[in-house]
Amino acid sequence: MSEDRILLDPLLPALKVPESGGSPSLAKFFFDPKMFFKALDIRPGWVKAFMIASAIMMLTIVISIPLLIHTATQQLPNMSPDRQQELISTLRVSQYIGILFSPVVFLLKISIGAYVLWVLSIFCGADLPFRKVLSLVSYVSIIPVLDRLAGYSLNYLSNVDSIENAEQIRSTFLSVSSFVNLSGHPALRALADNCDLFALWYLTLLVIGLAVIGRFSQAKSTGIVSIFFFIQLIFALGTSVLFTKGV
Repeated sequence: MSEDRILLDPLLPALKVPESGGSPSLAKFFFDPKMFFKALDIRPGWVKAFMIASAIMMLTIVISIPLLIHTATQQLPNMSPDRQQELISTLRVSQYIGILFSPVVFLLKISIGAYVLWVLSIFCGADLPFRKVLSLVSYVSIIPVLDRLAGYSLNYLSNVDSIENAEQIRSTFLSVSSFVNLSGHPALRALADNCDLFALWYLTLLVIGLAVIGRFSQAKSTGIVSIFFFIQLIFALGTSVLFTKGV
């Protein structure tokens, strides 16, 4: 063994090149989130999370199409069959367009959310690049998307024929709106839809992840995430009110 090799041997572990593949194993995200975020802090990446969430979103829209068509036919009993078929075809096309554009909408959503959380973190003294926050938000945002998928799927476990309008379609797995009838109150429905077990899971992961990548204490991370979630709620309520007035 050469003298140079002997001198370099102690340094080899520190000089070892990280494994390829970008983001850490997704299994740790669900079963060991703290270790996952530590790995994400070293190798930030958001593309894998974006692709996974986009695929789930598209599947959710596909599942929701029969439900929306069913409620549409329930509300159009006095129309001629030809007119009903025309409206149903229009609804189906609009949903297919939604499938195509859902990845763009999701990318815009996580980008804006990551920017807001990044600004809050910088304001609270963190020194971290935007890419790390975008990676964190991208992965954590998989949870609300799974919530939507589970919620729409539950509609098929009950009697679909009993659904008379779109407000009766369950869009979350186990939110407050599942137990309280908020028909005619879109703003309260939007608020109730954001209060469920998946939302708690989402917030918990955000707190853990931000504490890791931002070098925050759990208390400080909880405070930042609470402000971030409050901003999200205000945006959701505002969107519901504007949509209702537009309709």
